[in-house]
Amino acid sequence: MRATTEALVTTPAEESGSFTAEAATGPAAPGLVNRLDDTARVVGRVAHDFDNVLMGVMGFAELAQAAVAPNSPAAEYIAELQRAAGRGLDATRQMHRYSRGGKKSAQPTHLHDLCAAGGLSGLSDVPAAIRFDIQLDPGLPPVAMAKETVLFVLTSLARNAAESMPKGGTVSIFARLVRDHALPPAALPAALQLGAYVEVTVADQGTGFAPEVLRQLADEPFVTTKVRHRGLGLATVLRSLHAHGGGLTITSSPAGSTVRFYVPPAVAPASTPNGRPV
Repeated sequence: MRATTEALVTTPAEESGSFTAEAATGPAAPGLVNRLDDTARVVGRVAHDFDNVLMGVMGFAELAQAAVAPNSPAAEYIAELQRAAGRGLDATRQMHRYSRGGKKSAQPTHLHDLCAAGGLSGLSDVPAAIRFDIQLDPGLPPVAMAKETVLFVLTSLARNAAESMPKGGTVSIFARLVRDHALPPAALPAALQLGAYVEVTVADQGTGFAPEVLRQLADEPFVTTKVRHRGLGLATVLRSLHAHGGGLTITSSPAGSTVRFYVPPAVAPASTPNGRPV
């Protein structure tokens, strides 16, 4: 095990106003993991209660819609009520996903199956000004994580990268098999078990995070820099990675941000006589 559990390194350049910051979190980062688990239990119960309320609102709104004249002001009010309740149900779906994110499902998934014609499943609504550069090692082994969970982690990070570039740009996604003995000591997230991992890099050309924001992202469950967002995306990603023995690092500067997440392969790579992966 690595000695540290959570880390943030900041190197400011005061004259230019630039910075480089990195946050790392692994499966044995107890402070963050405990906070995520505690909030997940509360969030799940709250989401269940809101589901019951919102389903009642939706049901009675549908009955009311049938009792008023079409295209009347009352019909429009009821339609707006239905749209608002629908947004509420979207929020509770995210809350349920966060609550369930700590469950492990190690079914093998090939990352190549999630990418087709240079695109990524689940991101068809990303603006045309965003280009995806996806490069996966040909011999990449499957990861020990169910397809739905891998897709959620990957699309969440890719969508965040795309949203950081409102004027367009390139989201670069690379995947390779890495061995801890071949990397610098600080390259892997803190507290990951020694061994081999599938490393997936998601990089953007946005403006990056300020160091204080990055510190919050690595330490607090529901931080968001976006309007009308709930901060559940990265928290759910972290819970999913921790449950599967993985972790992530975030490096940011004014030239963009890079997220690297690590998941154990479903099949252990071949080893040399000294026990290290080849």
